[in-house]
Amino acid sequence: MTEQYVKDKAELNDQIDALNKSIIAKDIALQEKIQKLNRDYDKLEQDQLRFENERQKLFDELKKSQQRLEEEVNLRLFFENKLNQLHAVNNHAESNAKLLFD
Repeated sequence: MTEQYVKDKAELNDQIDALNKSIIAKDIALQEKIQKLNRDYDKLEQDQLRFENERQKLFDELKKSQQRLEEEVNLRLFFENKLNQLHAVNNHAESNAKLLFD
């Protein structure tokens, strides 16, 4: 019986060792997957930050372009108003001149 017990114990120890090696190998594989996922996550965060910075830059450029367009429109309206005023003054002056010379 002791010989059978020793044999069974050795067999169980071999099975335990095999299971431990299997668990260690799976643990190592999982750790490598976790490290890869962490690297991928870090890269995605960097990409997101880069895209967010680019989006903000484009938004700022759009805002500046809209502001310049608004300023240009206001300036154009100002000059059109001045031109219309000058045209009115010229017409008034021509009318007065015709009245004086007629």
